[in-house]
Amino acid sequence: MTITAIIVDDEPFARDDICELLQEYNHIRVVGEAANIEEAKALLTLYEPDLVFLDIQLLGGNGFELIQFIPPSTDIIFVTAFEEFAVRAFEINALDYLLKPVSEERLAASLDRINHSDRSKAFPCEVTDNVKFNVGDRIFVKTDKE
Repeated sequence: MTITAIIVDDEPFARDDICELLQEYNHIRVVGEAANIEEAKALLTLYEPDLVFLDIQLLGGNGFELIQFIPPSTDIIFVTAFEEFAVRAFEINALDYLLKPVSEERLAASLDRINHSDRSKAFPCEVTDNVKFNVGDRIFVKTDKE
């Protein structure tokens, strides 16, 4: 099964680095690259990718602004130089959060998660009384400090 991916990063060298690392994975095909939110929206509409590599700090915007345009079935791997956004990334159910520069080993571990993720069982953003949890389910609880 081929996984289609887009890379959203305003730094051309960062996009090149990810593309180079992904050459080792024959089952992942980068179908497009975007340097800003508008280009990314167009690629998302055109390709409906399985995976998005998303930077957080973009020229003229923020990667989180793009989340509403990414289908729930699309996995998101944040690739950024900023540690402080990790909690927010996982709040939106990101598959992983990689710090630049990305190592081969770390990328491999992240891509391995794709095989184990199941977006059809994704935790809903809003919890209602009729949500049932099973033993082993993971939930994230936001407190006033974490």
